[in-house]
Amino acid sequence: MGCKGKRKKMRTRAAAEAARREAEGADSIRDDDDDVSETPMPKGRYEVAALLDAEAMEKYCTPRGGGSDGSKKKAKNKQKNVESLRKRLREEEIVPQREEHLSPFSAPLAGLVTDVSFLDATLRLRSEDVAHMIARTYPTATRIQRMTIPLVQQGYHVISHAPTGSGKTLAYLIPILDEVSSTKRMSGKSLVLAPTKELVMQILQVANSVTGVVHATAVTGGTSMRTEGLSIPTADIVVGTPGRLAHHVAEHDSIGWNLTQIRFVVLDEADRLLDPSFQLPMDAILLRVSPTVNKKVQFMLFSATNTRVLETVKRVLPDLTRCLFISTMSTTAVRVSDGTPVGEEELTAASTNVPRQLHQTYVVVPRAERLCALYAFLKQRVQEEQKVMVFCSTCASSIFHCMFMGAVGFHDEVLMLHGDMKHRQRLSTYDLFVKSTCKVLFTTDVAARGLDVPDVSWVLQFDAPSDPVAYVHRIGRTARASRAGRTMIFLDPNELRFVEYLRSQTMSIQEETSLQWDIGLQEAFDAVMGEDDIVARAGTKAYVAFLHGYQSHILGDVFNVDDINLEDVACSFALQDAPVVTLKKKDKEQIYTKGKVKSMMTKLQKETRKMRQAKRGDVWSLR
Repeated sequence: MGCKGKRKKMRTRAAAEAARREAEGADSIRDDDDDVSETPMPKGRYEVAALLDAEAMEKYCTPRGGGSDGSKKKAKNKQKNVESLRKRLREEEIVPQREEHLSPFSAPLAGLVTDVSFLDATLRLRSEDVAHMIARTYPTATRIQRMTIPLVQQGYHVISHAPTGSGKTLAYLIPILDEVSSTKRMSGKSLVLAPTKELVMQILQVANSVTGVVHATAVTGGTSMRTEGLSIPTADIVVGTPGRLAHHVAEHDSIGWNLTQIRFVVLDEADRLLDPSFQLPMDAILLRVSPTVNKKVQFMLFSATNTRVLETVKRVLPDLTRCLFISTMSTTAVRVSDGTPVGEEELTAASTNVPRQLHQTYVVVPRAERLCALYAFLKQRVQEEQKVMVFCSTCASSIFHCMFMGAVGFHDEVLMLHGDMKHRQRLSTYDLFVKSTCKVLFTTDVAARGLDVPDVSWVLQFDAPSDPVAYVHRIGRTARASRAGRTMIFLDPNELRFVEYLRSQTMSIQEETSLQWDIGLQEAFDAVMGEDDIVARAGTKAYVAFLHGYQSHILGDVFNVDDINLEDVACSFALQDAPVVTLKKKDKEQIYTKGKVKSMMTKLQKETRKMRQAKRGDVWSLR
């Protein structure tokens, strides 16, 4: 079928869909507390671990039939199955219960905002100067701060889980500031690790804003190793990313950094830092600062999701006798030890830490109409002067969509932030977006964790996250600190089983039907691609990167590259023809992945052996 015939078919389908929606306008949404799935998810000791397990989706996946039927009959049956699934999802929607006196989009963060002041004796702060300085900026302590600070002051290691925007940064900075202020300046150091450069700079900014009695420095790259090495020994708080900090920790003798003075080690976004992708630098750091080497050190692990922390905490703390698990959804702290597993109730509560004032929606967008839907969405948001974050699956996708939307009328409103940008570009873009009042940021999961951007009204997940855990962190960029927020995710009809999966994780997500788009704009989009070669090349790269990323999705049964139409994918990037892409076979990819992991472990064992043999603290490098 030619491009014109395809567009005609799309217009016919859109008209039929509009007529069907009008006919079904009287459908009601069931408002009860029943489970949204007929077959409940399997429960175990680590129930939340199912979020990472592709096998958990098997019960939601319909088996694919053989190839005996004709293609037209297959397509008809497939469309019928999609329509029945979509209708069932509408019937199973649960409207979140809200208190009558609270507006749906202006409600305070229930259970987190308390009337406990930082001057209260229950927080056990020893320095009155620090308490008064913080109280002037933050009148009351949030729930996670009220639960964490006293336990840290008593000498416990803590694993804290709380919703995004609940004040976790101050929860670990306040004990550090209190320690530095109440003792001699050079008697204690603190090490704060974060997975991204933007989060490191945000933590540094918060540390410098609350008090002036401490000296904090950032180690993220972008400057010479020598310059960073000179600032580390004189700093009270060292904030950095694992890769860069691992080099400085290995060369601590040459820069005069006494690791035995480290009093606190903080892992912000701990589940991401304990991911295998950070294993080499993290183990290099932990071997030097663990409690087995420094008896006085205390560890604090913070995250909004706990999928990996509890299973890998033994890497950080070999002795769990003085380690406590804290959740804002629980009233007591739970001891984490070999003989006392964390209860299922605490794990479930931590896994569903989503602010109540966050409104989650999904929109069913056919693959070929995604650009038109994106244009309609951004046009509404810009007209209302709202700040928006749009998450894409790859760096190439964020680059293309930023360039393309800039070419079709949003030139002054769009920005992009991704991992392929240079250090200074990333920081300047992030700073510009934070200070703006009406901007659209196209980004990847590099901005999904920890960033506190004020006044973000909408989070659009243009592409579903490759890791379902990232869904929680993406939507956490809005509805922060008792503010209202809305999120939306674009899903192809073949991807609707992802909604069932989210609901099985107690996510309250509803279908959004108010977003309307004009598919006739596709012809204008094609003309833009024909006139701008740079945008056209970016679209081709984004198409290739999208297919490779889609193939590697954790929930491969839901996001199956074999189920998508390549012509529709090409149309979603405004390409006339689908470029030829060679995808790796799954069997070869699995063998390659296993071999890569095996080689990483072998390298780690060799480096660890070298470190243990260096009894006198010889210089060791990761290179």
